[in-house]
Formats: sequence, C-alpha cells, structure tokens
Amino acid sequence: MDELSNMRAFVKVVESGSFAGAARLMELSPSVITKRINQLENHLDADLLRRSTRQLTVTDMGSTYYERCVRILGEVDEARASVQSMDTGLAGLFRISCVGSFASSYLARDVCEFQRQHPDLRIDFRANDYIYDPIAEGYDLCVQPRDILNDTITKRPFVHLHRLLIASPAYAAKYGLPKVPQDLAEHRIVLNNFVTPEHVLHLKNDKEEHAVGIKPMMLTNNINLLEAAVDEGEFIALIPIFYFADKLVNGSVVPVLDQYLLPYAELSAYYRRSPHVPMKIRAFVKFLLERYGDTPIWKSSIIERMPSLARHLGRR
Repeated sequence: MDELSNMRAFVKVVESGSFAGAARLMELSPSVITKRINQLENHLDADLLRRSTRQLTVTDMGSTYYERCVRILGEVDEARASVQSMDTGLAGLFRISCVGSFASSYLARDVCEFQRQHPDLRIDFRANDYIYDPIAEGYDLCVQPRDILNDTITKRPFVHLHRLLIASPAYAAKYGLPKVPQDLAEHRIVLNNFVTPEHVLHLKNDKEEHAVGIKPMMLTNNINLLEAAVDEGEFIALIPIFYFADKLVNGSVVPVLDQYLLPYAELSAYYRRSPHVPMKIRAFVKFLLERYGDTPIWKSSIIERMPSLARHLGRR
C-alpha cells in the first residue's frame, strides 16, 4: 500500500466533497480514488468518511486525521521542493487562478516571465470571473479581489485596484456629463454587477460623501462588454483604472466626476494556510510583491500624463 498516495486521495476527497471531485483534481478515475480510501480505512481500522446516496461527510476521526495529513503532506512536498530547488530550481505543477480582467491585462505576461525564470515549473493558469476557494477547487494559488471567509486560507494583498467613472468623448457630446453625483441617476450606466451588485455608487470628496442609487441600463460581469459599451459612445461605466490606463492617457475615454473618489479593491493572492507553504507559492508571492508593491506601470503612466488623476491612484 502506498500510504502517502492514499493520504493525498483522502485529502482531495475531503476538500472537493466527493470521490468524483477528487478524481478530477488528481486526474485519476473515481474507482482508483475509492480503492485508495478503502485501503486507508482498512489499514487504520477506522471509518474516515460516511457515504450515502445523497452526501459524503467526514467522521470526527476523519476530521482529525485530515488535519494531520495536510500537515504531513505539506512537509513532504516542502522537503521535495527544497531538494529540487538546490539542483534545478522550482519544479512540478503550479496551478494558478486569476480574475479575467487582470489576467488578460497583466498577470498572463507575469506568469510567462515567472515560468521563464523557473523553466522546470509546469504551470496550469486559468482566468475566470469567480471567487474561488483554492483548496476546494484544487488550485495552489488564486489571485482575486474578494475575501474568502475561511480560516484555512492565507490572504496576501499585493496591489490596490482603484476605480473611476469614465465615458467616451462621443458620449459627452451626445448626452453631456454629470456635474454632481446625483446627476448619475439620469445617465446611461453600464455596471459590472459582480463588483457593484447593490447598484449604489459611493463617491466622496474632501467635504462630503454621497451614496447614489442608480438604475443601470446594462449589467455584465465581463470587462470586455464594459469596454465595448464605452467605446460605442452610449454608456458611462465604473471601471478598474489599470484596464483603461492607455485609453485615459490617449484621450479615447474621459474621466467622469473625477473630483470625487470611489472605493478601491485589493487584489490578493490566496492559498492554503500552513506553517510549510510550498516554495513555488512563496516565490510567486514574492514575485508579485516586487512587481506591484511600489508603483505599478499603469500608475506611472497616468500620473506622468494626467497628474489630476493622481489622487485616484492613492497619490496626493
């Protein structure tokens, strides 16, 4: 019996919530996962899982054993990685998830650079528009802007994502631009309902703060549709500045109500909490902090060309 392999199978079953989920994450058949769990329970002479036609639950003994398995497997993986890094650098499979807009704009290139620095590392990189639990979904690390309410996950912020209202010059010519926050209620707005599900915009200046309820003409969870709606000259959009930095600088979009600030998001790396974080995760987090920790490239270009927007990027 390969006890370590069986322990890995058990951990994946617990984290994915099913034998089929563990099989998918480990790229094995469900029958192999079932065999490994049966071997493990027979070896321990204990029931680790309760199976029924409707659900799978972890026994009290299984829960305790799971925590030990996670710690042991983490130490084994760390020991292997430390030996490999002395000889060839980082190696093995590194599974990363990232929100789509940041993936297409920046992180995709960063991942290519990171892999170039560690050529023996195989990377599985997925862009998405969801908030993932990296453990449950089988990722080593997820880059995303919202917290995961889970004490088994570590959050490492590495950059602020500031937001701005924008429109095209064509929109301004056709509809005019709002002069005060309350005017937004009369304008054509497209919103990312993933970012602003309550349809309320919070704007503040040095004197006051406004919570403005709006009725969007169009909703989406896709950054490309936001961009198209603005480019067509028919909408005002709330956007992440990093994605539209070039268009702001070249004047193809214009700021709206830029005397008011909007709340920003925090882009963070999420990964399993452990006293033995794998070296590939530690190296990638360090890479992100070095790349974005001071002044990301989009901030530099905007501050240089449009100093009036500096306050929207955390610069006074």
